[in-house]
Amino acid sequence: MADPNVLWFLSLVILFAITVALLEIKKRTRDSQLTVVINFGFIAALAISTALTGLDPVAFVGFFGAYAIILSVHLGIAAATPKA
Repeated sequence: MADPNVLWFLSLVILFAITVALLEIKKRTRDSQLTVVINFGFIAALAISTALTGLDPVAFVGFFGAYAIILSVHLGIAAATPKA
């Protein structure tokens, strides 16, 4: 049985990722549909990596860090591109 603190942490971080994706959908325009799809792909990769490693908090923190870095770079590039 996993530690309740670990389960709480994992659910909190996954809730954060889902909230970011839902906010992206809310502000979606025709130009940002690809951004929404890519963000959901990042969240799917985070969920799959969590499922593959089980409830290992060290691995999950690493995967979440990678998710946060890749998402921030992607959103920075999306914000810097000229809109047609």
